[in-house]
Amino acid sequence: MDLPIEELKKIIKDLPEREVRSYLYHILLSTSLLDCKEYTAVEFSNQMKEIYNHILYPEDPITTFNSEGNYQKVHITFGYQYLKPILKEMGIHEEEPVISIHDNFAVAPIAYLHTESGQKTRYEWIKSSLRGLEEEVDEYIEEIQKSFILIHSIPKDVPITIWVCENAHEQTGLLFVLFLLRERTNTITIFNTAKLYSELFKAKAKKYTPLSSGEILSEELSALFKYGQENQICLTEVERNQFENQWVSLSEHDGTLRLWENGEIQSVSEEYFDEFIIKMAQKIQGKRKKKVCIPALRIIGEVYGHIEQYVGDDFLEYRLRKLIEKGTFEYKGSLEAMRSYSVKLT
Repeated sequence: MDLPIEELKKIIKDLPEREVRSYLYHILLSTSLLDCKEYTAVEFSNQMKEIYNHILYPEDPITTFNSEGNYQKVHITFGYQYLKPILKEMGIHEEEPVISIHDNFAVAPIAYLHTESGQKTRYEWIKSSLRGLEEEVDEYIEEIQKSFILIHSIPKDVPITIWVCENAHEQTGLLFVLFLLRERTNTITIFNTAKLYSELFKAKAKKYTPLSSGEILSEELSALFKYGQENQICLTEVERNQFENQWVSLSEHDGTLRLWENGEIQSVSEEYFDEFIIKMAQKIQGKRKKKVCIPALRIIGEVYGHIEQYVGDDFLEYRLRKLIEKGTFEYKGSLEAMRSYSVKLT
């Protein structure tokens, strides 16, 4: 749905400065990835659409569900808001509200995250390590905690649909949310967007499978929603117990990085991508006649475009800074932001 220019201007004018900086950062990063040919035009378009939707369709201001509300279903998603515009277009966004958890469960500690001490450990690590979130981290944490409160306030007779793709971020989030809901009697359905995509778009799926739910085109997502509704199967009590036990097992690991491999969440060393970061830097450096500094953004874009894992650029930049600390890279500029410094191999 296209908005009049004047209305768009008003929305932009009313945006907090912090949000404007965040959106600008993601636009610049995506443009860099496109310039480096690590993004296709379609991927770039999807990213811009995601930002567009996030600005135009912000989270509902509610902090808990009203027990008198006419809710037919509650959807839970992970990452930026991608589902609400679809439901709004269908005219069912009020009776089928969406809870979006804006965290990245593929990175940072998740040990005993269902406890207050586990959450404190995670958020302290995020504050100290992911510099890209430093200015907005308090609000970031507050929004996540609001999501947990919303989940706990879902009325007991309202069905729940959890949307996931086949990556460590969404799959870990799924286990965590199912554990939070372990004592609830609500019927729960899982929409595996990668699986639904493969079934519904068989020809396309031979060449492309979405890495995350948020990168699926709006018209395709709408078709997936309808297809999933027609073919949904609620989790049995046995299945729910299995998922809950998986979370208990996973949350006993102290690691800060998880990958999706062979259909499973794998906890790996946070240094897992270090050699690949060095390899990509060597590849870029090899094209130049002499050793010159390479923008950090350029290296992160190169790595991000090849790893086929949903870990986020903030984590990759964190590892680049760790390699600088070890003396593997020299840097020029300010380490306060990814766009503010360049590096070269020592």
